[in-house]
Amino acid sequence: MDNKDLYVWMNIRGFNMKNVNEPEVLDIPKENLDKSANAQWKKTLAIVFTIATALYDFLPIDLMPMLPFDNLGLTSAALLNLVQQFTANQDSKLVQVLKFAKWTFVVLVIIAVLLFGGLVALLMNLLAK
Repeated sequence: MDNKDLYVWMNIRGFNMKNVNEPEVLDIPKENLDKSANAQWKKTLAIVFTIATALYDFLPIDLMPMLPFDNLGLTSAALLNLVQQFTANQDSKLVQVLKFAKWTFVVLVIIAVLLFGGLVALLMNLLAK
């Protein structure tokens, strides 16, 4: 049975053969996908983090008093995140570099806070003896 016979047989049986060559799932290009809700949520969160770090910079509460590492690191990470989220082309190399720099600052702040906390705990333990 060739394609023409199959076509005739399918039409006789009530199958609609008009759309045989069209895909069942539409192939939507990546750039046309609706990512606006996810992107808007990330942008809003980036703004909230930036405002929170600005408040942290100006409020008298501090994780490491007398040392600016945590303030600089968190503020830098928040600003890098803000720029990353508001970059037009999210597939660009700039976004990848910003993401790497952001997480580098976050990890450095965590390490600095843990080292400072360990040093303070050690000094408190020595002074208590």
